[in-house]
Amino acid sequence: MSRAADRGPRGAHNPAVRGQDRRPLTLVFGGTFDPPHRGHTTLPPRVAAALGATRLLYVPAGRSPFKLDHEQSPPADRLAMLRLAVRGLEAVEVDATEAEAGDDRPSYTVQTLRRLAAERPDERFALLIGTDQLFVFPQWHAAEALAALAPPAVMVRPPAGRAAAAAWLDHEAPRWLRDAATLVDVPEVDASSTAIRAALRRGERPPSLAAEVAEYARRRNLYPEV
Repeated sequence: MSRAADRGPRGAHNPAVRGQDRRPLTLVFGGTFDPPHRGHTTLPPRVAAALGATRLLYVPAGRSPFKLDHEQSPPADRLAMLRLAVRGLEAVEVDATEAEAGDDRPSYTVQTLRRLAAERPDERFALLIGTDQLFVFPQWHAAEALAALAPPAVMVRPPAGRAAAAAWLDHEAPRWLRDAATLVDVPEVDASSTAIRAALRRGERPPSLAAEVAEYARRRNLYPEV
């Protein structure tokens, strides 16, 4: 068995147990959350529990550098929807710094983690990403520095998703990413922000969207019918 294939949430490369750093672990989950759906609210807590994280921190982006080619809902609305979506979840916080900054420039994840590390010196961090993000992680801005600040915790769907991610880490990923990444099994969730936006524009309410979030989006006319 390859080393990457065996890197489960309790493995030797788990950021929750790496080195002698005993500071509490905060799992950071960033995104546009346009809108936040059931996948955003059910999978991250599972990963946090698997890693032994004491806190799950959602960070809605002001403007994602990966989504500059299409319109996004205003940051204030995405922040409000996210707060509605995670209301009632335990050990969860929402960091509103970027969403409230009013800056239309792209926000890079490494900048976010540098800020968090400075603001929260008594915590250490892991960065929650999906398998699709893992494959392009080396292309992210200051990716190696980011992995050092917050080792990636990668959500994978077993068995095929885990096998593909492990093979890529073993044979194609740079050494610094192979050593930093942890694969965490999660179930399949049928939810896509793109599909949800399309459904809302058709006047439908997708089951993967919380009623309060759907009502907020309707009231604010964030996804007008076409």
